[in-house]
Amino acid sequence: MKPRRLVVLSLITPLALSACVSVDTYDRRAAFTQCREISDRDARDLCIERSMEAARTERYENAEDFQRRQEEFEDRYARDRAMGVPEDLAGRRPSDILDDRPN
Repeated sequence: MKPRRLVVLSLITPLALSACVSVDTYDRRAAFTQCREISDRDARDLCIERSMEAARTERYENAEDFQRRQEEFEDRYARDRAMGVPEDLAGRRPSDILDDRPN
């Protein structure tokens, strides 16, 4: 490859990759589409890989958060039932109960 071409690629590649740096702040489809538009194959592949990794990480964190909330609910439910709270209200937060009131 010509030295001049290498210089141009070395300037363009970081710009192309900068689209992937904060890929988690964008909609996944838009980020993936943006990655597909990168003309440099290596930069495009790296961008797609980062986008997919961010999506996997987000799903994992969401699963952990769901598990934590489920355990908190089960703890509240058991505590409330032990205290004699009616079954339809047991385990719910006071704010959840207030939100269900008719307007």
